[in-house]
Amino acid sequence: MKAGTEAYLVERTYENYVGANGVWPAFNGNNRIRAGYSYFPQSGTKALTARSISGKPVFTPRAFAVKSTELSANYAIASDLIYRLDMITHRSGLKKGMAMNALFGDMHVNLQRDPAFFDQKTLWTSTKNNQTGGGGIEDLPNNFRWLILSFKP
Repeated sequence: MKAGTEAYLVERTYENYVGANGVWPAFNGNNRIRAGYSYFPQSGTKALTARSISGKPVFTPRAFAVKSTELSANYAIASDLIYRLDMITHRSGLKKGMAMNALFGDMHVNLQRDPAFFDQKTLWTSTKNNQTGGGGIEDLPNNFRWLILSFKP
């Protein structure tokens, strides 16, 4: 294992950042608070060419919106951080399921819980950045586009 990566192998949950007195944030020895979001303004008016990924039907991803008038209530424009499966923000443990919030073009937020969104065997299979065990999606653009297109308003 590469030196300095040990802290990233710990499952990150909200509870890991709450101190004994219930105060948030408590760094609990690793001096990191995971925060952030992924921004991908999908256009409600423009589409790209059809794509395919393993185990999923052919899909037509949305182009990225250039103007706010292109946003739509049907397509997500931002979500909790989408980077690696082990960094999904909302989790009740790997066996109980994971979730992430998605913000849509009309500014409503919906929690995404579909188990297909968190399938490590077909969707989150990358091992970029010296990860062990896979779980990345950052270098799989078609997988990423399928995921954000599939978010349910």
